[in-house]
Amino acid sequence: MAPSSKPAWKRSLANLAVRSVVRLVLVPVRRLPLRQVQRLGGLLGSVSYRWFAFRRRRIADANLRAAFGAELTDSERQRIVRACLINTAKMLLELFKLPQLTPEAVKQLVKLSGGEHVRAAHAKGHGVIVLTGHFGNFELGAARLRAEGYAVNVVARDAPDTPTAQLINACRESHGTKVLAREEIRAALRCLQRGELLALVADQHQAEGGIIVDFFGRPAATATGPALFAARTGAPVVPVFVVRESDDTFNMIVEAPVALADTGDREADMVENTQRLTKALEAGIRRHPDQWFWMHRRWKAAETLNS
Repeated sequence: MAPSSKPAWKRSLANLAVRSVVRLVLVPVRRLPLRQVQRLGGLLGSVSYRWFAFRRRRIADANLRAAFGAELTDSERQRIVRACLINTAKMLLELFKLPQLTPEAVKQLVKLSGGEHVRAAHAKGHGVIVLTGHFGNFELGAARLRAEGYAVNVVARDAPDTPTAQLINACRESHGTKVLAREEIRAALRCLQRGELLALVADQHQAEGGIIVDFFGRPAATATGPALFAARTGAPVVPVFVVRESDDTFNMIVEAPVALADTGDREADMVENTQRLTKALEAGIRRHPDQWFWMHRRWKAAETLNS
């Protein structure tokens, strides 16, 4: 990841602000039942949309315009941006609540659809690559798969503030999930070689080491990790979407493995397979556009090419 362009004092101040907010919300999160925690997240998301997240709202609106064009009206875009902020706030509080939930409570909260796809992929013995994005509450997906008895590993980018990152990773690992840094490539490969699940979040701009593929009709710098891991290990790649329902329960949809090219031309296969996997993510986002993180500058590659 490229270093931040902010001065050190601004980064320190921003990290302190994030840490303070996290500590503040942890108090009610640890004391309240899950349903009330989710209501609190909805309130925080609504307040953020109304009063604070102006820059993120502009980014999200611009992304939706570029991705959908005339398919969405102004009011529809506004509704999606608001839903995106609310979902993000709920997702974070649900993650902080996760250590207090039992595996049975996770099963009740998150319905599993398409479990036969991960079972069949796992039975092949090469491990399984779980492909997902910043969608719904993707953070709950690993815990739900752990509740099914799978060994689950997640490759994650840490938050800029170290104490906050440690807290987030402790929540992720509270149900037995192993968190790996993006640089731990050998460890990730060993997980697959042991026949375990490796979850990769592959929907954001890849500043270094990515390749350009199409995403919503625009060039996007995209991580090649899922395609490379699949080529190295033979692990099937199953797209997974943890969809938030209207009552704040979830439907975790596991799709059939993506068919990958294997022509013997490694470079061409990597490009083709990265495109296929990106299209699988795009299809899920198109079905539920209000659940994806539109506030990220995903198309920096297009901005650079057009400058």
